[in-house]
Amino acid sequence: MTSQPDFQLQKLILIEEIEQQGHLVMFFPKFHCEINWTEYFWAQCKRYARKHWDYTLAGL
Repeated sequence: MTSQPDFQLQKLILIEEIEQQGHLVMFFPKFHCEINWTEYFWAQCKRYARKHWDYTLAGL
C-alpha cells in the first residue's frame, strides 16, 4: 500500500493542520545528535554531569 502514488502524496493530518496555521513542519530523527540540536545539548549535559558528579545526591 505504501508504494501506491496516491498514498505517498497524502500528508499526515497533523502536518496539514500545522501548515494550515502558517507554520513549517520539520521532523528530525529522534536520537541523532549531529542533526537534532536538542539531543546534542542533552548529550553534553549528561557528559558534564558524569565527569563532575561525586556520586552523592547533593553533588548531583
